[in-house]
Amino acid sequence: MSLTHLKNRLYQLLQKAIHKINKYSKKWGLKLNVHKTKYMLIANNYKRISYELSSNLSLEINNQKIEKLETLLSQVKNTNYQNTKTYNSINNSI
Repeated sequence: MSLTHLKNRLYQLLQKAIHKINKYSKKWGLKLNVHKTKYMLIANNYKRISYELSSNLSLEINNQKIEKLETLLSQVKNTNYQNTKTYNSINNSI
């Protein structure tokens, strides 16, 4: 399977998940705010395949682009976030 094919498949899966979340939210009378919604790549370094696959990813909610946070886990380690339960969970799963 080519890298381009994997990128397309990753985009389709993530966009489908966003669509499901948006649909569920609307069902319960909620609206996703694209201006407050961000996504972040979680990887130890730029050489990992996960980074290669998602480096040019552009996700959307209702045809509006979602901002991508350009942060690596190594950068998060240098913040106050590093002592939280969520950080430890993410770090241990990589």
